[in-house]
Amino acid sequence: MSQLLKDGKYKASEKDPDLVLEMFLRRWTMARPDLLDPAISPLFERLHEFAHHVHSAGFGPALKNLGGDIACCSGTSELMELIGKRLCQSISASGNVIERKSLEETLLLCTGVVPDLLPLEFGKRLEGFLALWGSKGLIRVFLSLYVSNLIYLDLHGFFRVSDPRVLHGQLEAIDRICRKAAATAVRSLNTWSEPDPSSVATLVSDLRAGMTRMLGSRRSLHRGV
Repeated sequence: MSQLLKDGKYKASEKDPDLVLEMFLRRWTMARPDLLDPAISPLFERLHEFAHHVHSAGFGPALKNLGGDIACCSGTSELMELIGKRLCQSISASGNVIERKSLEETLLLCTGVVPDLLPLEFGKRLEGFLALWGSKGLIRVFLSLYVSNLIYLDLHGFFRVSDPRVLHGQLEAIDRICRKAAATAVRSLNTWSEPDPSSVATLVSDLRAGMTRMLGSRRSLHRGV
């Protein structure tokens, strides 16, 4: 991605920051033929299995199945770190860093973005989310955050030189694009359908299509769209 920053044609000091961001995102998408590293594929199945176990047996038993114990965790951060570590074990797409970060953020978002919940309340909130949205909902949130984090990592140089007055709006635009693209990507899944290799391939293909479509409209970069 460093070549993007060397190209003077796309300096972040251009008068139209939305156009500059669109150019960078288009080139970022084209620079990633698979968009997602194939090594991440097993994680979608693990997310489904964990979500299904939480929904059917409860959060406590599901955590024990991962080798953890709700009684040994002091709070939300420790729970999320444990779940992230277990589910991302042996996933080598980026050394686990982005995957674990994105998964921990997913759990936080799905439980109401309350960082100091007690373990039992955390479990109840996650159960409630899954009762409404199933494993499809968990995968959707993870996918949105994961792609956002990939973009932030690859384009960190662009954001570093962005005008602080427009940076917040740019980050909001990326989150919005990723959320809508992720929603498009999981449309082929049922609420509790298990992601096999075929459905994961469809998911990735639909994710790329969703990103491309969103970037084809300047409106996607504007707040409230």
